[in-house]
Formats: sequence, structure tokens, C-alpha cells
Amino acid sequence: FDTIKEDFGAWVADCVRLLSKEKIEDKLERDHRYFEGLNQADLRMKIVKIADRIHNLRELHNCTPVKKQHYLEETEAHYLPLGLEVMSMGPQSILCKLHEIHKEMEAICEATRKDLKE
Repeated sequence: FDTIKEDFGAWVADCVRLLSKEKIEDKLERDHRYFEGLNQADLRMKIVKIADRIHNLRELHNCTPVKKQHYLEETEAHYLPLGLEVMSMGPQSILCKLHEIHKEMEAICEATRKDLKE
């Protein structure tokens, strides 16, 4: 993260560190740390993470059913609530777009759930 800090500044390095999952073997511990950090992040970092998640969801059609199921569960458990939190905190100028993104995440989750049942 030092190179990122030198090239782009401390905030970007903090953002990358926060939004990257640690490379540790215990996935439950890794995910716990990751979502704890994300919950403590500032509004801008949360918006970046929501944008990243919606991009990943839009590409789910290329994934295996196992990965689709994982993304579905993780999105419903963590990112949809995060989206609601961000919408309650965000400046009025971005609330409309955040609402659209949240609705799209919900729709993709629903379509993925339907796809997995078939």
C-alpha cells in the first residue's frame, strides 16, 4: 500500500486497503474483518464499494452457480443494508442515483435467485 500512498495519496491507499480482503486462510475471520472495516468506513468509501459490488453483480451471468449463490447471499446480508445506510447519510444530490443502484442490486439478486432455482 506504500506505493499506492506515494502515487495517489493516503486517502486512496486507505480506501484500497479497506476495500481489499486480506489474504488469510480463515475465510470467516477474513470476511469478519473486512465487513467490520467496511462498516466503519467513511461515506465515500462505502459509495465506492457499492459501485464495485453493482459492477460485479452485472457480470454474474459469467459465473458458476456456486459463485452466484455466494454473491447473492453476501449482497443480501451486507451490501443491501449498506446501500440503505448510505442512502440515509448521503447528500441529496446523489440519493436518487443511489436509490436506482439499490433497486438494481435487489433486482439482480432476485433474478439470480430465480436462475439458481431453475
